[in-house]
Amino acid sequence: MKQSIRGSDVFVKEDIRSVLQALLATNETIGQMVGVVEYRKGFASAIAAVATAFDIKLQRPDVFREGEFYE
Repeated sequence: MKQSIRGSDVFVKEDIRSVLQALLATNETIGQMVGVVEYRKGFASAIAAVATAFDIKLQRPDVFREGEFYE
């Protein structure tokens, strides 16, 4: 089966990084409301794994409190 790549199927790493950063910020915000630390760490670990797969470096979202979960 011949595969074709459509323009809409190609993503720029910066777009992927932006989505992952947004997910981390959402995780932190919801986590602060719910207060389940294990969930927050697990979710963040999953996002970090995806970032690693794409060779993307993520930064701590502004909603993080200094030194709480990330270095």
